[in-house]
Amino acid sequence: MYRKAFDHTSFSDFSLEDATSLRVTGSDGAKTYITYGGCEYRGLWWAPDSSKYVIALQYDGGPYLALSWLEAHRESNLNAYLSMGVEMTEPRKYGYVNETGFPEIEYQFLQWGLDSVSMLIYYSFRDSEATLHDGYFWYNCESGEVDAILELN
Repeated sequence: MYRKAFDHTSFSDFSLEDATSLRVTGSDGAKTYITYGGCEYRGLWWAPDSSKYVIALQYDGGPYLALSWLEAHRESNLNAYLSMGVEMTEPRKYGYVNETGFPEIEYQFLQWGLDSVSMLIYYSFRDSEATLHDGYFWYNCESGEVDAILELN
């Protein structure tokens, strides 16, 4: 993990541009280079089996979580997948209705489960009356299921 943009053309130098750059070398020798611009690095958590990781970045528009699957050489917007499960349950419990649909839900990655599939996630959002709702849930990154949502009081 580096605090400067990585020059992907020479694979050896860093530019003067501020960015977050990530270089991963797999056990098979395959290398992955990713540069995220315009953000602040917040953390990176490897799954216990080292087959994937979650990276947290802070953009001006809010926090961003990405899930990277090393063997498949792909990355997905974890925020979008989490919202699919949580938005269908939590805001509706409170009668949340507005013109734009669902509230802006923020997520924070907390830890991997020992199975390298489950993730413990913290969520928070404000309902249409500006009341804060927050809590925790388990997310299965293979099935996309959200389980055991627990709201804090």
